[in-house]
Amino acid sequence: LFSIFNEVEAVFTVSSQAGFEALIAGKKVYVFGKPFYAGWGLTADNKKVRRRKARLNLKQLVAAALVIYPRYIDPYTGKLTTVENTLELIAWLKQKYRRHTKYYHCAGFKNWQKDYMNNVLSAPGNEVFFYHSPFRAIGDAVRSGGKVVINSIINNDEITYNAAKRGVDIINADDGFIRSIGLPSTYSSPSSVILDDLGIYYKAGLESRVERILENIEIDELHKQRVTKLISLINGYSIAKYNYKASPLRLAFPNDKNLILVAGQIENDASIVKTRSKIRTNLRLLEYTRAKNPDSYIIYKPHPEVVSGRKIGHIPKKIAQKYSDFIIENISTPDLIKRCDEVYTISSNIGFEALIRGKKVFTAGSPFYAGWGLTTDLLKFKRRTRKLSLEELVYGCLILYPMYFDHSANLPCRVEQVIQKIVTQYKEMKIAEEISFNKLPFISKLLTHLID
Repeated sequence: LFSIFNEVEAVFTVSSQAGFEALIAGKKVYVFGKPFYAGWGLTADNKKVRRRKARLNLKQLVAAALVIYPRYIDPYTGKLTTVENTLELIAWLKQKYRRHTKYYHCAGFKNWQKDYMNNVLSAPGNEVFFYHSPFRAIGDAVRSGGKVVINSIINNDEITYNAAKRGVDIINADDGFIRSIGLPSTYSSPSSVILDDLGIYYKAGLESRVERILENIEIDELHKQRVTKLISLINGYSIAKYNYKASPLRLAFPNDKNLILVAGQIENDASIVKTRSKIRTNLRLLEYTRAKNPDSYIIYKPHPEVVSGRKIGHIPKKIAQKYSDFIIENISTPDLIKRCDEVYTISSNIGFEALIRGKKVFTAGSPFYAGWGLTTDLLKFKRRTRKLSLEELVYGCLILYPMYFDHSANLPCRVEQVIQKIVTQYKEMKIAEEISFNKLPFISKLLTHLID
């Protein structure tokens, strides 16, 4: 409405709230009913409201109607908030929603993924459609003028070529770098999603949006303050990509040796399949690490999905022990990173998390965080010409690149809110466990009584 107000001198209404908004916009308002903002001397009224004898200025009316009278609730926390915070949130949400297109045609998503992708892509006035066939999605996008969103796992040259030939924009979708509590195999919805209109971060052969962001990033003092606080939050709360339940690290490692963590991966992961590196398996990475660091204490951590047997990349224990000093599985990754001096990886997100925690990182593959002067890399990256600070890398990768979503509020959110949500969920899980544990003696006595 405010864009319309700029084109008019006066507004005529019976009792619409648009009259109140027109007053705020500085317009003359003619009222033919008895809305809350009439009768105070600010409007030209057709009817008098006898009870309203006071004469108010605009600031007093706005203060009464927007500050004193209502109560504002933060949709993310459910707690009381202020009108200023609410207005700032509305402006921020409008900015986020403007980035969406009118029609999204999506393909490659399983049923459980469709629910959260529909939420993530939805905005006032747009529509989201899902298809089994990506080519049908492309066809409908041609007719609607919309965009195609593809699960990046299924995207290939044939799909990309077909879309380009027909003049359709493709957006690759994948999980963000601070995903959730729980692994994808447990069907937990991600709190961060990447929507990449150029490529995808783990396919380094093609330029991705994050690569372009990092190649051109400039951060001012306010940005630096925000990202510094974000790094402190991540370190303080031990946040990782997958925040699953794991045992705290209580093991004693040698203090007189260089400790290296070798981060295992899923070996058919696209970031490994698409890399130019000759090191494409967990075993080859272990062998390389030992050859380069014969006197170091090497800790091998296989990927949790590999440990569970759901994904490929297993190394038999006897073979892994030939090249490592210790094999560790269900242990908190942030705790383990803190204890180590270096991290060796092909392209695991653990390397990025290690950089955030101030560790030396060696990459054998083509991860998004390599090639910017912060890691030691086996490969060269011709497109990555910048030398970045850690703050620039983190700002680009965690603030500018992904989008974040609060599934409880059903609204986009900021990365800091996702972290707070994860921390809150952890606390709730811990309380639930303590309650269950405290009930055990009572349950035991009850069962004994029933049996007797």
